[in-house]
Amino acid sequence: MSTETALIAIDMINILDVFTQDGVENMIKKIEKKARENIFDISTALGRDQLKSMSYKVARSKTLLDNAGKERIAEQKKVLKQFDESRKALRDGLDTLKIRYPSTLDQVGRRASRNTGRG
Repeated sequence: MSTETALIAIDMINILDVFTQDGVENMIKKIEKKARENIFDISTALGRDQLKSMSYKVARSKTLLDNAGKERIAEQKKVLKQFDESRKALRDGLDTLKIRYPSTLDQVGRRASRNTGRG
């Protein structure tokens, strides 16, 4: 989607800064200010076309910002998925160790009792 059809340039903003409470409010104000810079004469075809164009730019701005937010969430979900997979590998590895450890002690105990003649 072209940023030329939007009221903001997505490559000029930090998306993380936008999606905070203050960031959202500031972005809405910024877009609203740009959208209201011109007064359109809706009694003429040109004025109505300009108003439609501005409405389209507001809609494109919304879509650009929302898509950028979705992309950021998708990136974070990948990181979290990798983190979760690592946690699972850690748990599984330690569970395996937990199972092996008592059997190893048992084997050590049997060997010791054989060596001392108790078994």
